[in-house]
Amino acid sequence: MGNLCNLQSLILDDNFISGDIHDLVDGFSKCRVNKDGSASESSGGLQELSLRNNRLNGTVPEKISQLSKLGKLDLSSNSLVGLLTESHFANLANLDFVGFSYNLLQLNVSENWKPPFNCSTIRMCSCKLGPVFPIWLKTQIKLNDLCLSDAGISGSVPAWFWDPSFVTPSLLNLSHNSLEGMLPTLKTHGFTLLDLSSNKFEGLLPEFDPTLLLVIYLNNNSFSGSIPSYFAAATHIQVFSLSDNHINGSIPSFFCNLTYLTLLDVSNNDMSGGLPHCWDPTSNLEIIDLSDNNFTGKIPDGLVSFTNLRSLHLRKNGFSGDLPLSLKKANKLVTLDFGENKLSGSIPTWIGENLSSLIVLCLRSNLFEGIIPEQIAKLSSLQILDLAHNNLSGCIPHSFGDFKAMVVTTTHNGWWSLFSILSDIYYPCSMCGRVPYSNFSYSDSLLITTKGLQMEYTKLLSLVTSIDLSNNKLSCELPEELTRLHGLHFLNLSYNHFNGKIPESISDMEQLESLDLSDNNLFGTIPSSISTLNFLSHLNISHNNLSGKVPLGGQLQTFDPSAYNWNHDLCGSPLQNCANETQISLGANKEEGKGEGKGEGKGDWLEMLWLYIGLAMGYITGFWMIISIIMIKQTIRIAYFRSIDKVYDCLYLKMLMYSRRLKSTFPRRNEAQA
Repeated sequence: MGNLCNLQSLILDDNFISGDIHDLVDGFSKCRVNKDGSASESSGGLQELSLRNNRLNGTVPEKISQLSKLGKLDLSSNSLVGLLTESHFANLANLDFVGFSYNLLQLNVSENWKPPFNCSTIRMCSCKLGPVFPIWLKTQIKLNDLCLSDAGISGSVPAWFWDPSFVTPSLLNLSHNSLEGMLPTLKTHGFTLLDLSSNKFEGLLPEFDPTLLLVIYLNNNSFSGSIPSYFAAATHIQVFSLSDNHINGSIPSFFCNLTYLTLLDVSNNDMSGGLPHCWDPTSNLEIIDLSDNNFTGKIPDGLVSFTNLRSLHLRKNGFSGDLPLSLKKANKLVTLDFGENKLSGSIPTWIGENLSSLIVLCLRSNLFEGIIPEQIAKLSSLQILDLAHNNLSGCIPHSFGDFKAMVVTTTHNGWWSLFSILSDIYYPCSMCGRVPYSNFSYSDSLLITTKGLQMEYTKLLSLVTSIDLSNNKLSCELPEELTRLHGLHFLNLSYNHFNGKIPESISDMEQLESLDLSDNNLFGTIPSSISTLNFLSHLNISHNNLSGKVPLGGQLQTFDPSAYNWNHDLCGSPLQNCANETQISLGANKEEGKGEGKGEGKGDWLEMLWLYIGLAMGYITGFWMIISIIMIKQTIRIAYFRSIDKVYDCLYLKMLMYSRRLKSTFPRRNEAQA
């Protein structure tokens, strides 16, 4: 390609091109040299080089500076390494767009460096520019788009950067650094995208010019105070994220009128009060996250009825009442997390019939009661079901074996798009309606309790399959159909009233990593097939009535003994050795054939006690009946004693005759020997 000296634009974005670019750059750089070695002044030369999102590696060659006509250079999203120095940019005076984002590059320039270019777009996300805020940006007087995310910058932002005399970029991303301090008023700056997330900014939210604002990320800082009222004028705002701060107050009612709003995230703050009931049904809301606050009252019908709603998180608040019936309209809902509230009533059957796209259903730590509707099994895409810590009763529906997404053992990489939402950002245009402007991506996350710990899953959420029904009042035997969930990773049925045996077919759940059946009424032996669960890394079957020997093989002997404690006659490694295998076996058989429940051991002991009492009473009764008859009836008494005398006389006579016979034999033997 280096021979194509008249080529002006080379765009090979979004391919799978690998290798380095030294030969390519070397070829194009020769186009700028005459045969006599002098610099060429021809009109030819590469003006645009874009190799974004490939698999390029190696370093960026310094010869790239010889492509003096380059106006756009984009090598973002590759695997390039090494340093970028002043030499790389020495002759690039025409650069208007420079992109080195998402590589492993470091910019190493002097503190007083004055770049030869004056760019409108500089994207160096994840390139190391710190630790000080780059002063050379002061020379970029037409800068409109700046991304210095994850650039290793710390300290405060220089005052000149916020000064009205400096043209602050309308698209500004300084996220994931260690910037600190309070922000000045930014009313004179016309931001369309502002991302200051994951820094150390504090104080009240600064005043912005909301008229052009489309996207604002201020999450994961230390901002305080309430949401300012000037955001009511941000009529075209589409992304509003203030999560992980110290924001207080309530949700302002003007949010109901922001019909272009796609993402609303104020999670993990100190907000309180009830939610407004004025939501516009035509809203474009796709993601709502109000979790980890102090909101109270009933969930408004309008908030959950948006037809585009994909992700709804209301976890860890004080919401009460029944699930709103209008939730049936949100038939595109993928994630529903209402955990840790005070919601009550029964789980409606229409969840399984209307919310057919659900992948995550979390209603844990509420006040729900009644049975688990079997219609939930109609959710063919469901991967995570969490109904723990409620007052649910009855049996596990046999239909639970029909969860299609938990039956397959292959990973669900194809479903990642359901957890990672990519939405377009539109710029308002009075003459042409809404013009596509950019896009934003949102990756869903969820807290899952498994292996005795609470873990947050984001990137791996699409690979998780989990059922948690712990801490309820569920009973009956474990349905055999449950073991058809060959792709289930986490199963927690602890702290219920389940009885019966552990199904022998549990070995069919070959992907199982965590199994908790503790604190139930299960009895019988541990199925030997459980030792074939090769991925099992957490097991708890304590506080049941299990008996027999812990099966050998697999990793069952590597678990802590507490995983098996408080069972009836359970022994074997890692517990104490079985003293008498036969007794243990008999005890196990008797345990299986007799009553169920945690009172079985006590029932067996009472049965043995009554058996011995019965035998003793029978012996005593029989003995005294014979004695009584002998004492009362004279003829029987005389006959009884006469028979005893006859037996005695007979025995005495036989013994006497036998002794005399012996005495007569011994003298004869003595004479013969002499």
